[in-house]
Amino acid sequence: MDSPFQTLREVFRAEYTVNFSVERPGGGILMTLANDAGIALRQFIAAERLNCRRRATCLRASWGRGRPPPTR
Repeated sequence: MDSPFQTLREVFRAEYTVNFSVERPGGGILMTLANDAGIALRQFIAAERLNCRRRATCLRASWGRGRPPPTR
């Protein structure tokens, strides 16, 4: 079974460099997607969502068309 980090990295690696950092003691993480143009997305992922069996599908669907929204 792949870890959530491996799964997310695999989903986005064709277009982005994927980095993770521990954001909260409860298990939440901050995922950063970047490319040659800079940071494309910083997304907090709660522990519950990170452990979702469909995590990559859930995240991509929430961003629509498989591309993350630009950062603010």
